[in-house]
Amino acid sequence: MFSFSRFNELIEETGVSKVHIARKLVKKEDQAKYFFRDKEDTKKKTRPLTDEQIAIIAKCLWTTPEYLTGESDQKEILPASEYLNREEMKIIEWYRKAEEFDKGRVFAILEVYEKNNATIQA
Repeated sequence: MFSFSRFNELIEETGVSKVHIARKLVKKEDQAKYFFRDKEDTKKKTRPLTDEQIAIIAKCLWTTPEYLTGESDQKEILPASEYLNREEMKIIEWYRKAEEFDKGRVFAILEVYEKNNATIQA
């Protein structure tokens, strides 16, 4: 069973937003805003997360599905160099060296790109 306490802990640690993850799980943008709130609310009768959805969530949070379901206490997966290519590693290196103001600008550009790309693919 999916552990919302572990999920929320990782959200805090990584800074990844719930909406960002939800956008990868739902087709309609307006559903993303409430996706996890509705799943977490035990009074609402929503379908449990599928294994495929849990795998997507785990990837977004750099962990394993087993950690999110409580089957394992191993939180982190392989080091980034094991699953990111050279260009991705370079982008992360540049981003980490940037000033906070510039990071915000880069993040805003990527969010717009992602939103527009999601709309085109839908």
